[in-house]
Parts: sequence; C-alpha cells; structure tokens
Amino acid sequence: MAVTAQMTTGCGTFAPVVEVLAGGGVAGMAALRLDIDRNPVQDGMLESTDEYKTVQVLAAEVAANAKIVRDNEAGIQDVHENIEAIKAAPANATAAAASAKEARSWAVGDTASRPGEGMDNAKYYAALAQQVSQGAVGWYPNYEALYAAHDTGYDGNWAIVGDTDTIWVWDSDTGVWKDTGESSKFANYYDKTQIDEKFYDKTQIDEKFYGKTQIDEKFYGKTQIDAKLPKPVTVTVAASAWTTGDYTVSWDDGSTTSYTACATATVTGVTADSRIAVSDRTRVTDAVRMVAALEPGAGVVKFYANSAPTSAAVFVLEVSQ
Repeated sequence: MAVTAQMTTGCGTFAPVVEVLAGGGVAGMAALRLDIDRNPVQDGMLESTDEYKTVQVLAAEVAANAKIVRDNEAGIQDVHENIEAIKAAPANATAAAASAKEARSWAVGDTASRPGEGMDNAKYYAALAQQVSQGAVGWYPNYEALYAAHDTGYDGNWAIVGDTDTIWVWDSDTGVWKDTGESSKFANYYDKTQIDEKFYDKTQIDEKFYGKTQIDEKFYGKTQIDAKLPKPVTVTVAASAWTTGDYTVSWDDGSTTSYTACATATVTGVTADSRIAVSDRTRVTDAVRMVAALEPGAGVVKFYANSAPTSAAVFVLEVSQ
C-alpha cells in the first residue's frame, strides 16, 4: 500500500476507506486512520535545488566543517591569542612605510618629503665626492708638464701646478687649462727663508720685541688657548620641554625679538657670558628648523621659537668662553 502525493495535499487526520477486491468483487473494506503533518517547507518557499538537501546531507556537511575546525584548531587558537597584534598590524605597517620613506629621503632624496632633499642625501654627496676624486688628474711642477701629460681634458678635470701653487681646471669652451688663482697651499705667505732675508734676524727681534719669557707672561699659552676654543656639545631639546608664553631675546646690537615658546636645556660649563653657535654638524630636521634663537645662561641654554616643535630637536653647539 502506498501513500500518494494526492493523499497528502492537506494536513490533519483522515480516515479513508480501504477496499480489498477479489474475484471481481469486494472481499472486504475498513477505515484507515492517517495523520498527515504540515510540511514546514512549502512549495512556494523553495528557490533553488540546494534547499532540497536532506537532513543527512546537511549533517554530513556539518561534520565536514567540524573536521576542518578540528584540523585547524592550533591556527585558530594562535589567531585568538594574537588578535591584538593582528589589529595593530595596519598601523605598524603604516609606521614602517613612513620610516622607510624617511630613510630613502636621506639615502636617495626622491621622495619630496622634506625641503632641499635633492641636494641633502647620501647619494648626492657620494656623487659629489666621486666627481671631485675622478676629476683630479694630479700634481705637476709646471703648466708645461700638465699639458704634456694631458693635452686635452673634460669638464670637471683639475690639477695642481707647482710653480704657481694654484689649482688649474680644464675649460671645455676654449679647450685649454686655466689657472683659477686659487692657492693649493700657503703660496701667499712668506716661508722661513724669505722671512729671514726680509725681516729682522733673531738678535734684532730679541732687542726690539718681547722675548719668550715676556711672551709667556703677556700672552695665552696652549692650555689657555685650548680652554677658549669652541667645544662641540650635543644638546637634545625634548618636545615636552617647551612652554608657551611671552619671551624677549636681547641681541648684541641692542635690538630685541619676541617669541612665544621657550625650552631650557642643561649644558655643563655654560655661563651667561659664554658664546654659543650652532655647529654645521647639526642635522637639519623639522624640529631644528623651528628654533629661531639660542641664549646662554648659568649651566643652561635657552631655545626660543614661535611654535613649539612636536618632536625632539638635537643640536651640536660650539661653546666658547
């Protein structure tokens, strides 16, 4: 006996009459109770054949997915334990990219990220040094010897000629070597023999000028001179050291300048009468550029600006008394 689709078009309890036929007649009959449940998925709700999957198929897919989870449990646990690092990865990547850009700026100088980087980078200075070193053709006692060794040259070639003690360069416009007049040594000063010939001898000098004892008494010795020579000092001005206010700096010519930010850094040996200057060994950064004036004090140096730098400024100062 089969329950056909026509018998389940509705849901509920039914009692169809079943007849048993035999020999061309009805051998018997009885009522058969059928309880038909409502189908949770109606025909109108089906949109694709995927929705016809049986419970067994779905259960198999769940089991397969569960196996994938089990097989990758260690990796999933690692992700869970390192979720904060994963979240921070984009920011770290951005910071790394910025550092790489700054490094390239100082190495090559083609990032357009800071003023003057085209002539303030390692590549430029290396090329300049190479140009100078490759342009030198040597020292020659006179210009005839120079011409004999190099009757032609190229832009950037230069040589030192002994009888003029000057630097000669190749002029491609005229095709000749030209004397620049720039001295390669102390050619404009008298040597010992010339001094002995043209000026007082030792006896005359002893009679007319101070002797060694008098000079020692009246002039600075090596120790005293060394004490007065500028000494390089590296000073770091932290971004947190700046305070805002109204500040006035007085200059040697009597003029004054006003500033709105000031930072004080401790520098051993500095007094209010010290002379300080920024050494050319100072690396020019954005923070350094913002500093407009420096002022010595008792054991300190004050830095002034019209806008407080947001990063540390590192100065190499030359301090003298």
